[in-house]
Amino acid sequence: MRRVAVFHDTFDRGHPVEPLLRAFEARGVELVHTPRGDISNADPAAFDAVVVFVRFRFLRDRPPIDWGGFTGRRVLLEHDAVHNYSRLAGDDLFGAWPPVVERHGFDLLVVSGREVARRLIADGIPSVWVPKGYDDRVFFDLGTTRTGICHFGKRYAARAAMLRQLRRADVSVSHVAAPLDQLNEVLNRYESCLVCNMEGTPALGFVGRALQRVVPGALVTVRPGIETMIKNFEVAASGCAPFFDAIPELSELGFVDSETAFIYADFDELAERLRGTPQEELREVGRRAALLARERHTWSHRVEQILAAV
Repeated sequence: MRRVAVFHDTFDRGHPVEPLLRAFEARGVELVHTPRGDISNADPAAFDAVVVFVRFRFLRDRPPIDWGGFTGRRVLLEHDAVHNYSRLAGDDLFGAWPPVVERHGFDLLVVSGREVARRLIADGIPSVWVPKGYDDRVFFDLGTTRTGICHFGKRYAARAAMLRQLRRADVSVSHVAAPLDQLNEVLNRYESCLVCNMEGTPALGFVGRALQRVVPGALVTVRPGIETMIKNFEVAASGCAPFFDAIPELSELGFVDSETAFIYADFDELAERLRGTPQEELREVGRRAALLARERHTWSHRVEQILAAV
């Protein structure tokens, strides 16, 4: 078998992608700690292929990687390249990836969105899509009694707009928070969980952004999301009935409307479906979603896909 190494950043225990490193190790891939992308103490020549998994801000700030004559496969594994085409995180990352990939001499960029990979290829960057995944040791269906609707995670502008519109439609949603190792227990208390990966831009510039601190979600222009996130898979794995905003890659991932998820195009449709879906249908879709996640979307599945691309 070809010798493959993952040169990885410092991901603290409990970080959402730390289980991905464990999955690489379980597959026989060597883990080489390269904090902040500094590979000066590593030896790429000892391997046939190297996967660099380092936070982008460190790679962007470093001089070109000195590969030391290494002629094997040079791969960058990147979970944030969606920001190359999205201003969700501001303008600082918009269009930032291609020059960094070229400067460091990578042969391939592995990204977590299908549309992101397509756009990068069009921009001249060899790319392949391998979605994010989830830790199956943490998220699973406990088979307990469930009731109500929940949501978790940062309340970005589009998510705040979603929650505001649901309140105005008299749909009660509990915003929950818990450490990662306790989140599954919390999710298992609810029949449904909402995920919104849409982009949102407050109107009126500075005034609109200031308004968000007073009335979160007010006067926000919402656009379709580009890719699925880790929480899509965590919610499905927990056995909640997942409500996902429409992203084309969902169907390729096995999330079919009214079978393994409820997929909404806008917040009016979301409110209507939350009010009108019978409890038994919610439970059945949640059960199928958990089965789909376990069969196709663990980090171990992702490691196999990444190694196939490498």
